[in-house]
Amino acid sequence: MKQRSKPSLLLKYLAFNDRKPPLSYCISGGRFIRGDVSSYMIRSTQSRVKYKDYTFELINPKPVIEKGDIIIESKEYTRYSGELQVALNQMKNSGKSSIVGRVLEEEIYLLDEIRPWQKFKFIESCVF
Repeated sequence: MKQRSKPSLLLKYLAFNDRKPPLSYCISGGRFIRGDVSSYMIRSTQSRVKYKDYTFELINPKPVIEKGDIIIESKEYTRYSGELQVALNQMKNSGKSSIVGRVLEEEIYLLDEIRPWQKFKFIESCVF
């Protein structure tokens, strides 16, 4: 029996940086959640593979990561540099993770609905 795929999820967010490429490209377009689920992060590795030759400088490394923060790992995490993540829980930032945006507060509840291999997409919001 063929298994039905999960519908794509749209998440509205606010960007915190100047959105220079490839940071903007890491967030744009469709994504899917990795199958090896973490209770702390939604991980999407396509950007890490696509931009493997780009040097991701550390930007906005706030000390505490909050649920809904959008993260792109910096060059300090060598192997994971460029990986896009969304925080599912509050945690201390090691100082190597760039916080590049945040899922809107009214959309945070959607993070609890995301499942392994589900597709998702970010939509930039103009709300301040």
